Amino acid sequence: MDSRIFGSNVSRSAFPNSTKNVSISSLTTSSSSKDTSATTWSTSACVTVFAIITGGLFNLSVLAIFTSRPTLRFSFGIYLINLLIIDCIIALVYAPFNLLEQLASQWLLGHNACVLRWYLAWVFEGNIILGHFLIAVNRVWAVVFPFSYRIHHSTKVAILLCVSVWILLNILYIPTVIATAGITNSTTEGTPQCTLDVTVIGVWSSLSQILIFDVPILSVILAYPLVCYKSFFSDRKQRVAPQAASEANDTRRRTMVRIVGSEGAQQSESQRAGGSGKGKGGGVGRICGRSITGSRTGLVTLTLMTLNVLICLLPNEAYWTMMMVVETDPPGVFTIAETLQRLTTVFDPILIVLGNSELRQIVANRIHCR
Repeated sequence: MDSRIFGSNVSRSAFPNSTKNVSISSLTTSSSSKDTSATTWSTSACVTVFAIITGGLFNLSVLAIFTSRPTLRFSFGIYLINLLIIDCIIALVYAPFNLLEQLASQWLLGHNACVLRWYLAWVFEGNIILGHFLIAVNRVWAVVFPFSYRIHHSTKVAILLCVSVWILLNILYIPTVIATAGITNSTTEGTPQCTLDVTVIGVWSSLSQILIFDVPILSVILAYPLVCYKSFFSDRKQRVAPQAASEANDTRRRTMVRIVGSEGAQQSESQRAGGSGKGKGGGVGRICGRSITGSRTGLVTLTLMTLNVLICLLPNEAYWTMMMVVETDPPGVFTIAETLQRLTTVFDPILIVLGNSELRQIVANRIHCR
C-alpha cells in the first residue's frame, strides 16, 4: 500500500485483503513491544543515524557547490539541484521522525507532529522518485527529440517542471494526510502511536502507489535502454546516408576530373571533401572510445541514477506493490527493502559528483587541499 514510511520501522498501511482494520504501527508493535529495550538500537536505527549524518552532510556539501558555481546551474543541473534539495529534507527533517519512532515505544510529539510526519513521508518519498523520473524524461527528450529540446528546453522550463511536481504532490497528499493521520492507542500496551487509517481514502491508497511510485520507477528503467540506443546508434544511422552520398559525389567528381583533365581541380575537390568530413566529426562526445549523440555528462548521470533507482528504490516499491495483492509478509524482505531505501539519500550526491567531471575536479581539489 501507500502509507509512506521512508525508513520507518512501522508498516505502510493495512494489508488490503486483511479483515482487520490495522494501523500502520500496530503490525510491528505487537512483535517488538515485548522487548522494547532489546530493540532500541536496532540495525534499522543505526542505518537511520548513518543516513541522517552522512546523507545530510553529502547533500548539503554538493548543493553548496552547485549554488557557488554558475557553470553548474545549467538547465540539466536544475534537476540535480532539485534532487539534492529533496534528499536534504528527507535526511535532515523527515528521517529524525523515523529515528524517534525506532528508539521510543510510543509517539511523544502530539497530533500536529504526527500529521507533519506523514505529510513528509507521502510527499517526499514520492518526490524523490519523481526527481529521478524528471532526470530520465529530460534525457529522453534530449536524445529522441534533440531539435525540440534545443529550442524549447531551458533553465526556466526545468524549474517549472520541478516546481510543478512539488505542487502536484502537495495537492494530492495534504488532504490525504489530514484525513488519515492521527494518534491511536496501541492494542498491546495502550501507548499512543502515530498511525494512518487508510480505510477512509478507499481505492486512492492503491492508485497512488501505482501512479505516483510504481509507474515513474518503471518509466526510469525503460527510459535508460532507449536513451542508450539513441545515444550510441542513432547518430551512426545518420552518418550512413551522408557517407553513401559522399561516395557517390566523389565518384562523380572523379569522372568530371578525368573528363576535364585538370589535375588542379582534382586537388581542390579533394581538399574540400576532407575539410567537410573533419568538420562533421568535431565536438562529438565519447564514452569508452565510442562517439555518442547528446551530452556525455547527461548519459553518465542517467546511468548512475538509474542504478541507484534499481538498487535502492525499486525493492521497497516492489515490496509494497506485492503487499497489495498478497497477505503473507515474506520474512526479512521488508527490513532489506527499507534499509536500501534509506541509503538513497547517501548515494544520490555521490553519484551526482561521479557523473559530472567539473564536480569531480572540485571535490578532488578540496580533498587534496585538506
